[in-house]
Amino acid sequence: MKSFFKTLINNTIFAVKIILGFYITVWLVRLLESASWQSAAVQMSPRLPFINNLKTAVIVVGGLFVVTWSLHWLDKVFYKGRIKAQYGLKPHTSLHFGNLFTSHLVHLNDDHLYSNTRHLLLFAAVAVLLVPDFQTFLLATAVMMMLQGAGVWLFGRKETVVLGASGMVLAFYSFDVIYGLARPTWHILVAILLLILFGRIVWNNLRHPAEGTSVAGHLWGFLSGILAALMLVELGFR
Repeated sequence: MKSFFKTLINNTIFAVKIILGFYITVWLVRLLESASWQSAAVQMSPRLPFINNLKTAVIVVGGLFVVTWSLHWLDKVFYKGRIKAQYGLKPHTSLHFGNLFTSHLVHLNDDHLYSNTRHLLLFAAVAVLLVPDFQTFLLATAVMMMLQGAGVWLFGRKETVVLGASGMVLAFYSFDVIYGLARPTWHILVAILLLILFGRIVWNNLRHPAEGTSVAGHLWGFLSGILAALMLVELGFR
């Protein structure tokens, strides 16, 4: 009985965090749509062009948070692990195309989700601010998800289920750095700042992945970000 109430309280707190995340996102979007902010943005955007992408960044960050956390909560409370089993990526088996995308959104446990959330939201937000528009961000994200998924399916360990956003964390990071270095002025400064703050952590993560993590997922995540950035630069998305 004690264990039951503890689980109930933990699941309730988890649900409250999701609801708070949703309402904070809505509040920020409304703030960025207000007349006072729009007036200020018009004045700041010539010097700080990323201001125009702030609303999109908030929506992307809020959406990623709500989707990943809601899927995890639903899987814990109602589906009892069936979402992970169905939507994870299984290397060297019959490939379900949709799993190339869904495998990044489901997580093994609470710790797995918590460890990925902060950096996923940060690097995804930076990517939104760096690229010209939301369509470009979606294109880059789709390319990274497919490349990483294909790499994991081809080179991942057999008889495993690969899931979680850690590969996308590395993908967004390498994308931000490479794409930022290929752009003028403030983009380069952002890329250098990311290298200074997170470069060693990312490098150590690639060299010495934690036990139980997918080496193929991390490696192909990192490579997919580089390839997506180079693709956008080559196609002229600047």
